[in-house]
Parts: sequence; C-alpha cells; structure tokens
Amino acid sequence: MRGRTTGIGPGLGCARRREFEGNRTGRIAKVFGHMIFTRIAIGDAMTVLKQLPDESVHCCITSPPYWQARDYGVPGQLGMEPTPREYIDNLCQVFDEVWRVLRDDGTCWVVLGDAYFGRTRTGNAKCLALIPSRFAIAMTDRDWILRNIAIWHKPNAIPTSVKDRFTIDYESVFLFVKSGRYYFDRQRERSLCPGGKNVAKRPGSKGEVVQRSVNRTYNAKGRCVPEARMSRSVLAARGKSFSVA
Repeated sequence: MRGRTTGIGPGLGCARRREFEGNRTGRIAKVFGHMIFTRIAIGDAMTVLKQLPDESVHCCITSPPYWQARDYGVPGQLGMEPTPREYIDNLCQVFDEVWRVLRDDGTCWVVLGDAYFGRTRTGNAKCLALIPSRFAIAMTDRDWILRNIAIWHKPNAIPTSVKDRFTIDYESVFLFVKSGRYYFDRQRERSLCPGGKNVAKRPGSKGEVVQRSVNRTYNAKGRCVPEARMSRSVLAARGKSFSVA
C-alpha cells in the first residue's frame, strides 16, 4: 500500500489543514467521548508498520489499492502488478506486518473490489479475476481466521456501459482475526421476531399486507429477543462526497 496510510493531503493550506484537523478531532471526541487522535502517521504502509511495536494495534481498517484499477505514479506501487498472483503476494506481505502489530484480541477489516481480465491482462478476456476470493484464501493460508465476508451494497454505484453483464454494485468487506477470542462490539438491529413490536410486513401478490415468516432471534442464554438481533452481513450505504478531498 504505497502512499499515505492516513492523514491530511498535502494540497491543503496550513490554516485549512488546522481547521480540518480540529473539526475532525471534535467529531471523534463527540462520538467516542474520551477517544481522540494523538498521532497521525503519513507514509508508505509497509514502512510505517515496521515502526510499530508487536501486538500494539487493536484494529486495522483498510482498503488497499485494487488490482489494475489506478496508476498512482509511484515506483513500486501496489496494484499495478501484471498478474493477480503477484498482486496477492505483495498485498499479503503487507498483512504479514499487520499480523505482527495486531493484538491477539484485535480485528482486521479489509474492503477489496474485483477486476476483469482484459485484452492486455493475463487471463481469459472478460473473465472476473476473482481478486477478493484469491486474497481471502491466501490470507487463511497465512493462518488468518476469516470470520465474515460482508457485502457492501452501493445503491448509487457508477453505471457501466457494458451491455452483456450485470452492473457490479457491491464490494467485499472481510473480517479477519488472529485467534478465536477477540473483541467484537455486537451490532444490533431491529428484530423480526414473531410477536415483537417490529415484526416486518410486506405487500402480498394482490396488494394485501402479509406478515413475514421469520426465525426467532435468540440471545446467549437461549431466550428469544423480540426487539433486537445481530445485524446481517449485507450493508447498504450510499457514497457521499468529501468537501476537502
């Protein structure tokens, strides 16, 4: 992951940068209370990771450069490898360092999109390269535990001019961990338990309202929880513009 790991882009003026950092810190403090950024490291991901102590990171959230998606004009950049195998090998080397710095109870979240082989790429023309699948297998081969593959559904995805396949409007979100015991803040949503106040209803084939038949949601003690359940792994989110990007 060549380039900045996090931080503010160099194009911002000093005054504007201070204003942005102040607003950002304020928002974080408002949401998380006592949690305020005290350090922003800017640099090549591999270089910065090697400066961090072992097992010092609670959570890693990243979306690395996609294969053959964009040329950043940086020597040795990740994403412009000629073959998926070379790309996955280089990508996993970065996550070998993530493994080292991540605590045993930490989590690693990776957003990764796919690509198609073209006439100038190695592989069958117009075939999906299966980059997310290759990456997931390579990570588990390195002893990562893959706990979830969430689907990030994008209702306002960029339209495509291709006329012989569906528009791809999702990306894969991988949840990796190092051990079977790790921190996970349970994500709750409105329950569809029969008998609960939030039982879902849908229109029937003739316009009538039909109550949906669903399975009960249970808590750790085996009791039905009528108003809450664990969130499902399909996440719908519309992209929003960023005023200072």
